[in-house]
Amino acid sequence: MNDTMDTNVKNSKIINFLSQLEEKKTLSQSNLAKKVLISLGMTNAILKKAVSKGFVKVKAAPYKRYIYYLTKEGFTEKSRLVSEYLDSSLNFFKRAKLAYQKILNEVKNKNLEIILVGDGDLVDICKLSIIHENLKVSGHLKLTKQNNFRYIFNNIKKDIDDLAFIIVESKVPQLVFDKLKTSYGAVNIYHPKFLHISNKIK
Repeated sequence: MNDTMDTNVKNSKIINFLSQLEEKKTLSQSNLAKKVLISLGMTNAILKKAVSKGFVKVKAAPYKRYIYYLTKEGFTEKSRLVSEYLDSSLNFFKRAKLAYQKILNEVKNKNLEIILVGDGDLVDICKLSIIHENLKVSGHLKLTKQNNFRYIFNNIKKDIDDLAFIIVESKVPQLVFDKLKTSYGAVNIYHPKFLHISNKIK
């Protein structure tokens, strides 16, 4: 499922890239890179590929700038990518929701309080699963820029052994797992298989 997430991110960037070229604009590659929030190297690579496939045409403009615009084939490709992105995102959402519901069933059977750990899109998916299972969240831990944990809210009534730490971090899930073990000595740590977390502290 990580592969699905990576593909979605890549497709999202390409869709955004092609969207910037829907109108004939005079742009430098560096300006284009800033607009799409990708590196200059990636911008150059995407442009070369798009031009070679006939998706984008380029015309020279003054001051070493260029006018980039989508061809008819480019619009078709963008539509295809949008459709693929939506289908893939929906499929990932369904699979992730089921994975968290499976975890929550185990947590419910053990009568553990739920602590979400991490940030990103998986938080919302897990919360929907929590609502579906008629449960509630007692706390939420997020990583700071210094990679330390901070509570977003806290209503914990039980000891740490009675808490279920559910990882919802998609960017650095292994780091989150390791810090839960070393910083908190957490026993009940849950995470969906698609995060590919190793249970051995690194």
